[in-house]
Amino acid sequence: MLDSETIDAGVTSLSVQEDSCEQSFSNKRINIQLDDTNFLLWRQQVTLMMRGQGLEAYLDGSVPPLPKLIRNANGENVSNPAYIRFIKQESSLASWLLSTVSPNILPQLVGADTTATIWSTILQLYLILKLKQVF
Repeated sequence: MLDSETIDAGVTSLSVQEDSCEQSFSNKRINIQLDDTNFLLWRQQVTLMMRGQGLEAYLDGSVPPLPKLIRNANGENVSNPAYIRFIKQESSLASWLLSTVSPNILPQLVGADTTATIWSTILQLYLILKLKQVF
């Protein structure tokens, strides 16, 4: 189990980044919804939006996992505030990403519950679609 100082030192830049854009990012819109015809345009807009907010690591899943609990100064296990912020940010981003997808594609994303899972599922779907078009 990690202590709160170790956690705080390891996620300071992520936490600051999340706090500064959590409010503004949820209001960001892209001008198209993903459908069967516009994957490349949609991917470019989503990637640029995420990169512009410093959140691209959520797409590829490279955000380091955080423990739910940490030890306080008394040695007791307590909720990790950085984990709580991470879950809020992750859930907001996953919800935003789903809002950029057309209703006819959403059923294929049921069960994808993280930003990275949603992103990778969409990439796989469109790779398969592209391969079917070639063959």
